[in-house]
Amino acid sequence: MNVKKENCYSNSKTKSVKIIFIRTDLIGDFVLWLSTAVQFRKFYTNSTITLLCNQQYVDLANSLNIFDKVIGLDIKKLRSFDSKYWLKIISALRKNTYDLAISSMVTRNIIVDTLISFTHAKQKIGINAHYNRPMFMKRFFDCYYDILIELSNKPLTELEFNHIFLEKLTNESVKFELVNLFDIFKLPIPKINGLPTKYITINLASSVSQKNWQLKKFIAVTEKLSLDYSIVILGAENERSLATRLINTINPKNPIIDMAGKTTLLESISILNKSLLFIGNDSALAHLATLLRVKSIIILGGGQFGRFFPYPPELIQSGLQHILYDKMDCYNCNWKCKYPLVNGSWKCIAEISIEQVLDKITKILGLSH
Repeated sequence: MNVKKENCYSNSKTKSVKIIFIRTDLIGDFVLWLSTAVQFRKFYTNSTITLLCNQQYVDLANSLNIFDKVIGLDIKKLRSFDSKYWLKIISALRKNTYDLAISSMVTRNIIVDTLISFTHAKQKIGINAHYNRPMFMKRFFDCYYDILIELSNKPLTELEFNHIFLEKLTNESVKFELVNLFDIFKLPIPKINGLPTKYITINLASSVSQKNWQLKKFIAVTEKLSLDYSIVILGAENERSLATRLINTINPKNPIIDMAGKTTLLESISILNKSLLFIGNDSALAHLATLLRVKSIIILGGGQFGRFFPYPPELIQSGLQHILYDKMDCYNCNWKCKYPLVNGSWKCIAEISIEQVLDKITKILGLSH
């Protein structure tokens, strides 16, 4: 499907337009979209922009100078079709009228499309690209959009897809660049006291457990690092058991501080920002490290290689983002892996060795094995 009509608000730099963005994705996807959101805010300077989004990143969104109002969504309740909660959200949507309702997610889903369908807006705009449900569902929900913007059939990164959407939405050529997260905070983020002067941050998990590098390998790397540096472990509540197992296994020379599940997203950003180096899987924290300009080692599988990592080289300075991977013929399988799991991890991730990570750390920090 091509664009049905033109965005009648594409030339609205000086006009006051009421806009709502709807996003139901995870933190990492939101972080990848922020550079585009900043440019969009510049384009619609005098407009009122509301963000309806996953409650996981409401505090982060509220702290940025992009959105005028942020409303959180309980995605678990939406996915479980909690009727009372759905009625509450739909009722709230129906009480307001917008000039533009925009689903800016490259991969649409039933939840975001349903929310768009119940939104009062003069124009509803979405992306005619990936869909994570059967195509007949996509064709059904396509009818609720006034404009569906075509992106590209080329295998581009999420950052590039977001940029194409922005340019087609605004009908303008926009500089392709990566925002520095600290440039768009409207208020100081919380300071965390009691941390060492120098430390390395580690994240042991990701949103999908099979994408995790094996814990025993993280333990080996952490044990080596702790000879020279303090370590701070960051992560979500459901990652606390991994952190506990790691700490109980190691007898470190320097402190290992377990902050997994003990910080807010903003507090994690504050800790990450002062880190000498971040080491972790393909996760939201890995994306945040890059936007904070913190050097990172990211252990990456091949299921969607090139979609989320690595970043386009023209966007980042050399030596900022170090991607470790084990190239296989089956790369870009969209995580439909033909191999059995290796200790709970997909084969392409499990094949990445401890030595690969230690060698990269040595080159970055100058440590000896």
